[in-house]
Amino acid sequence: MTAPHASSGFEDLRKLRHAAVLAREANFTRASVALGITQSALTRSIQSLEQEFGLRLFDRTHARVSPTPAGVMVLERAQSLLSQAASLVEEVAFIRDARLGGVEFGASPYLCATVVANAVAEMGRAHPGLHIGVVTANSVVLHKQLIAEELEFYVGDVRPLRSRAALAIQPLMTLAVQFAVRPGHPLVPRAEITPADLMAFPLALPRFVAEKLESLGVRVSDTPSPANAGWFACDDMATLASVTRNSNAVLMTDARSITREVQEGALVTLPLRAAGRQVTTRMSIVKLAGRSLSPTAERLIRILRRHARMV
Repeated sequence: MTAPHASSGFEDLRKLRHAAVLAREANFTRASVALGITQSALTRSIQSLEQEFGLRLFDRTHARVSPTPAGVMVLERAQSLLSQAASLVEEVAFIRDARLGGVEFGASPYLCATVVANAVAEMGRAHPGLHIGVVTANSVVLHKQLIAEELEFYVGDVRPLRSRAALAIQPLMTLAVQFAVRPGHPLVPRAEITPADLMAFPLALPRFVAEKLESLGVRVSDTPSPANAGWFACDDMATLASVTRNSNAVLMTDARSITREVQEGALVTLPLRAAGRQVTTRMSIVKLAGRSLSPTAERLIRILRRHARMV
């Protein structure tokens, strides 16, 4: 036997599997049938393995093939490696099919109550073993966590970002912005609401959306004044809705995120339009440029896209 090559060892699992089946069948013909290869291919595989190891692994007679003492020792150790390899193949299949592991991602508060909630619920029903973590925050906060690699991706409005370097951005959907108040609010009886009317009351809105109001000709100041009754900023839509139901605040939100509150009569939408058009905000899928997402994240994004098309 020649000395083993520097690259020999357990790098070729296929040959080790051939050897294990040959030891079990004790016959080249039966082993080749079990493996689904030709007998000559099996013979070459075993010879190559013996050359790489520098050991005779099998004694061959007309009656049977049996492992040598050295072959028994090699096969005992190989069996553990083959079992681990089989487990790895199974785990990879689970990972590829999004049945194992989890995903951490971020979402704008505009999206959480509708698209994100529906997508996560569907993902959980299809893959109950997954761990799904959702960070609800504005895009500035989500951007920092993405750069720190605490999130795989996030969905939100990228316009508040000062820099988009190192990001890969794909459009997801456009949301219609709606203003709502509690029943009995002084603005409810009015048939038409102007931007100036809004500023007579506190605003309840997600953080970093002042540019939306500026598009209506309204500027939000950090200091309350007669032209600006102040504002309450929060990235949790449930908290914003609760504040609105229990005060004279005007809620700025995605129309679909308060569908239930409006249907139940807890909130009333206001007939506000700017220059004859609906106020909108664009939502995007954001990840680090040049980074591959996990199969779980990719599948979740496909579901998010489908639900975005449905609303």
